[in-house]
Amino acid sequence: MSYRVAHELSFNLSAGLTYEAANDNRPNLPAHLETTYYFAFDHFHIGQAAEITYDQEDYHISIGLHIGYGF
Repeated sequence: MSYRVAHELSFNLSAGLTYEAANDNRPNLPAHLETTYYFAFDHFHIGQAAEITYDQEDYHISIGLHIGYGF
């Protein structure tokens, strides 16, 4: 699910599927919340990104560079 506050600012909420260890067959179902503020150049966009991910065993917070191509 994605919500665009302004043309350049968006919030994304998504689910995932991860396996924490190679010998563990139980999947985790993490939730991802990401926000991006980007600049568009034709179909390409680049900008800042911040994300928090949470699952049953752990969570992490990350910041970085978002690079994308719009279809």
